[in-house]
Amino acid sequence: MTYTATSTLPRSTASTSRAERSIRNRTRQPGRTSWTAAVAYVRDGHLDGFAKITADATHQPLAQAKKDLVDAQAQRPTQARTVGDDTIASQQKVADVFTELGALKEHLDVKSFWTTDLNADLKKAL
Repeated sequence: MTYTATSTLPRSTASTSRAERSIRNRTRQPGRTSWTAAVAYVRDGHLDGFAKITADATHQPLAQAKKDLVDAQAQRPTQARTVGDDTIASQQKVADVFTELGALKEHLDVKSFWTTDLNADLKKAL
């Protein structure tokens, strides 16, 4: 899975927790994308806080949220990178399989929502 330069930290509709505010404030660093900074912050000893935010946002037990985060990183470390034609083609293959299985009712052109417009800025930030 490829991540673009956007933050995916869950947002609470009520009030934000101290841990969530801390993560958001620390990810606002000049010269870094929000996603890259967030991942670096979580990996720098803040996994428990992020697992709590994730558990609250997804309504799952804290232990499960933490296990999922740890397992995901062990399987494939998260990284921010530029989007290339190969990425778009790979995602198109996934969409096509879902169409063949009937999960999507019509052909989905993934180029309509993937972009390379941020690649230059992302290269600078990385």
